[in-house]
Amino acid sequence: MILKEEQVLSKENDFDQAIENKLRVIVRQYGVTVDYGGEITNHDNEYVKIQEKYFKKNTCEFLVR
Repeated sequence: MILKEEQVLSKENDFDQAIENKLRVIVRQYGVTVDYGGEITNHDNEYVKIQEKYFKKNTCEFLVR
């Protein structure tokens, strides 16, 4: 499946695909954009790393830009 603009990343595979395709993402927390994002450089069960910043998966929403 190809990720589309404004699609929310929710599955581990979505994050892997975003990394592989060097997609830029927007980070929202509690409905507010907290980072206009960049490329995801890494992720694990708890965190997503964008450049040098870490965002918690359970409190943030990640959207393809």
